[in-house]
Amino acid sequence: MPTSQRIADSYSSLREALERLLVHQAPSLHIPSDVGYPVLVLETHSDVAVFATLDGSPEDSYSKAYATFKALYRSNHDKWQERTLSFVLCRHELRSSDDEFFSKTETDVYFCRKYVIALLSEESEQLRQLQRLPFLPLPDDQAGGVTRPPSARAILQSANLSATLAAQIVVDYESTAGNTLNAVLSNLAEREGIPTDLAVERKARPEVLQRSLAVDNTRVSGISIEAFRAYRKRQEFDLDADLVVLYGPNGLGKTSFFDAIDYVCTGRIGRFCHRRIKADRFFGLARHLDSSPEDGSVCLRVRRGEVTSTVTRDLMNWSNARILVMREYKTGRSVAGPVYFG
Repeated sequence: MPTSQRIADSYSSLREALERLLVHQAPSLHIPSDVGYPVLVLETHSDVAVFATLDGSPEDSYSKAYATFKALYRSNHDKWQERTLSFVLCRHELRSSDDEFFSKTETDVYFCRKYVIALLSEESEQLRQLQRLPFLPLPDDQAGGVTRPPSARAILQSANLSATLAAQIVVDYESTAGNTLNAVLSNLAEREGIPTDLAVERKARPEVLQRSLAVDNTRVSGISIEAFRAYRKRQEFDLDADLVVLYGPNGLGKTSFFDAIDYVCTGRIGRFCHRRIKADRFFGLARHLDSSPEDGSVCLRVRRGEVTSTVTRDLMNWSNARILVMREYKTGRSVAGPVYFG
């Protein structure tokens, strides 16, 4: 089959799959004319993703397709500048000799995030490939229902809390603990018809609040992630601070970071496993695209006073975790003991 026809056929199948995944979002899907290399452009209210089918030499095809992407961005700058950009490379041939090129390209974050997916003949497998892309919604196993989990603020408001109160609870450092607690009490007073003077008496006294906050100093001090979701090579995160800021554009691994914490603590990823899931499907969702399940692991370090516990869970042994407990003494000596649980 001529290359141009293969590319046209691949975009036709991709368009159908994307329309199915984004059925409620009315996406714009089109193949621009008069461009140097044929690409499929997906536009939503928050994202722009350009899909490029690479046939033949991947280096040559990528160079031409990437130049087309940048030319499209220049001509659509005013419309696209506030949206998240993604460049998706679609592989026709899964040759191992090309793996190094695609791996290096996927880790290049200059200008935009880049992703690599395979073009597969089976519709279900193609949908699974597309669902790995972070800008596409997750399946809800319901006809036409593909949504991401609601925000914490939305959950609070669904429980009849006011938008103002929800913002005080969710957004850090906009309110002290005492003010937040008093706001909750005032809100309850209004809802229950309690007189204002009685509501004032019910406000938390400083000494009561201090006792309520007197808890053991337990902290997640670090995590290492390898061959899991967005992380291919082993990545170490130092979290031993009063304030940790996780910042970056879409696709850099923020959601995968929290997926890793969820996985090491529970052996599952809650947003994928709200129903029973087979092991092979879970491995396909949890492993890094360019890694095997045998390589995946997450290690979490938790410190409480003089005791540091390390919890490690391998991807292939998702139902069991290894715990190493170490206690530091004033002499500097440490004693460790392993614990295994399922």
